[in-house]
This record gives sequence, C-alpha cells and structure tokens, in this order.
Amino acid sequence: MGVYLTADLHLGEEKVRLRWERPWASIEEHDAALVANINARVGADDTLYILGDFSGLADDTRIRAWLDAIVCKNRWLIRGNHDDAAALCAPDAFVGAVDYLEISAGGRSFCLSHYPMLDWNKSDAYYATHDPGAEAFMLHGHIHSRGRENAANARAGILRYNVGVDANGYCPVSIEEVLGFFGEL
Repeated sequence: MGVYLTADLHLGEEKVRLRWERPWASIEEHDAALVANINARVGADDTLYILGDFSGLADDTRIRAWLDAIVCKNRWLIRGNHDDAAALCAPDAFVGAVDYLEISAGGRSFCLSHYPMLDWNKSDAYYATHDPGAEAFMLHGHIHSRGRENAANARAGILRYNVGVDANGYCPVSIEEVLGFFGEL
C-alpha cells in the first residue's frame, strides 16, 4: 500500500485552467485527465492525501461525481482556500478533512498543509538531535508553480516540497518520489 499526495486540482474551474495554462482544450478534458492521472497511479488500497483545492465549485453533484470516480477511497483532504462545497464534507467523501496533518511514512515524518510554511514541526530537529533523520518534510500546494522551488529547496537543504499538480506533471507523487528527490532513498 502506497502513500500519494497531490494538490490544487481545481476541478471544474475554467479560470484556473486558463490562468495556469494547463494543457487541455476544455475544462471537461482537464477534469477527466486529472482524475485519470490519479487513478493511473493510486490504487484502491493506497492512501491519497489531497492538500487542498480539490474544487472551488459549489456544485455538489459534480464534486460527488469526481469523488466517486477516484478509485482510492482511503483519501484525506487537507483543506485549502477553495474547499467550501458541502459535498467535500459528506461523511464518505474523505477519511478525514483537516487543515493540517502530521504523518509518518517511509520511515520519515511529514507535515501536510495546503499552504507552504517557512518553519514547521521538526523542521530543525537536526540541530536539536544531530540526527538528520529526525527532521520532518513540509509538503504543500497552493502556489501553482512548475516546481522550480522544489529544486531550489533541495539544493539549500530545505525539506519543503510542493505536491501540486502544476509542479508534478499533473499527477500525484508518492512518498518514495519525494524522498528520492531529496536523495533520501
């Protein structure tokens, strides 16, 4: 069972597709591709963390259809600034819907937030313990970058990674991919 993360899908939001120059001719193609990309990587028995902005629409019928189309049912929502629809609060929509979450996976600690943080729990654990394995990674979305900051963070030794679709080929990333990116595997 794998652990996957994504953010900033903005399903149904035409203005986001256009503003961030996402490579689909219509919002319908955009939405179908993002859901297909999730299903191509994340299995039914995996865990999926969506770090905010699943959809900014208030159309509960469409949101329910997208949720039903995602094969993985062991999914969490780390709420973003566009996650206000009632369908996102339905008891079967997510295992949990929170503003911030700390998890352990792949032998490491991760802090999950929609928003990037400059400082987070265990971000400086190395200095307190002299154990580089004690530090936690900050995983986030929100900024809609193409991932350049991920490389800059890695070069600077900052364990912060943008899991947003715009920075990751419009696909979820696995914990192993994040760890590998930082040379941890």
